[in-house]
Amino acid sequence: MKKILLLLSLVVIIGLGGLLFNSVETQSKIDICLDNGGSFNYQACICDYENTHPYESDNQCDG
Repeated sequence: MKKILLLLSLVVIIGLGGLLFNSVETQSKIDICLDNGGSFNYQACICDYENTHPYESDNQCDG
């Protein structure tokens, strides 16, 4: 029973770690873009150095 509980705990921790890593990676990508003078396109999830884009709180970049 302890082994099953330990395995389940590890699966949950790894899953949450993956979600956290994805969020941190996305925020880092946005921050680097803005620091370098770009504008982040939240619809395409890319950095754009030619056009400006508004901030969109509901975007597809986090997942």
